[in-house]
Amino acid sequence: MKINTYILGLLAVAGLFSFQSCDDESYDVVGNPDNLIYFPPKGQFNNTSAAVETFTVVSTPVGYFGDEVYAKFGVSATRPMDGSATVTAVIDNGLVEAFNTENGTEYKTTSVAVLQRASVSVGNGSYLSSDSIEVVIPEEKYSGMAEKGAYLIPVRLESTTKGKVTVTKNLAYVVVNLEERLIKEDAGSDDIKGAKVSDRSAWTATTTDSSVDANSIARIFDGNTGSGASFSNEENPTFTLDMNATNNVTALYFKNSSSSWGSYYNFSRIGVELSTDGNNWTDVGAAAPVVENNTDQYIILYGAVPARYVRLSLQWSNGSGSWGGYYRTFNELDVYAE
Repeated sequence: MKINTYILGLLAVAGLFSFQSCDDESYDVVGNPDNLIYFPPKGQFNNTSAAVETFTVVSTPVGYFGDEVYAKFGVSATRPMDGSATVTAVIDNGLVEAFNTENGTEYKTTSVAVLQRASVSVGNGSYLSSDSIEVVIPEEKYSGMAEKGAYLIPVRLESTTKGKVTVTKNLAYVVVNLEERLIKEDAGSDDIKGAKVSDRSAWTATTTDSSVDANSIARIFDGNTGSGASFSNEENPTFTLDMNATNNVTALYFKNSSSSWGSYYNFSRIGVELSTDGNNWTDVGAAAPVVENNTDQYIILYGAVPARYVRLSLQWSNGSGSWGGYYRTFNELDVYAE
């Protein structure tokens, strides 16, 4: 009898361990019996693998260019679904401030993003959703991002009809970098709008390079590409043109020098600023590197910018020639306007 009792006890213990073993097999994580719903990673964000998509939008005076902001995020489960599940997400802009505080970032928030698809399905027996959560910013809403910079749009998994939303991978991120540009890239003379300002009788100019006198500086806008002003004393001089009238500027044309004695110094960079009053300046951008010696260089704007003054920040490349610095010659500047 004692033997039978002992055997029954062993069987009970074995059954207990067998039950515990089977029960453990239903856990995806030790201690967690739930089928967890989460966003699988799509890239690196803040040095961490994450569900993230990044876009760049360029703001110009005539509209917006660059990427179409259209992000898609699939949803996954840790185990095959027992029945079909509907998973729903929301945009949660309230998370941006906490993200910035935690990570030392300065992302901006925007209310112009919308969920084009807020819910997806994970079918019976499947790990993955059959479609994607879709986040878009309609192009007509780009103007709602008023300041240039980086915008963060957090997308949070809010609910599921089966399983349980994880608390560690329940976020996806859309990053939109908004840039402001005035200069049209990869543009040539055929892209110029408007006409060359022909009446230059009232034009005057100054430069920070003291070696350039008033007579020679006027040759920069005399309409003759064979003449110009030689710069020598200052490595990075500024040149300021006063047209004595406000024009709707669409493009600028530059020409540097050529010589039978050798190569002149070329512009390695031309920074351009425009102003209507000589006090408040619009930074248009820069042409860098400027084209080779004795060739034409255009800076063409996306749209017309009102300006009376044109200020150029000149940088020279390392040129050659038997007379050194006096080969740094700025031959011609033209202004195009509508």
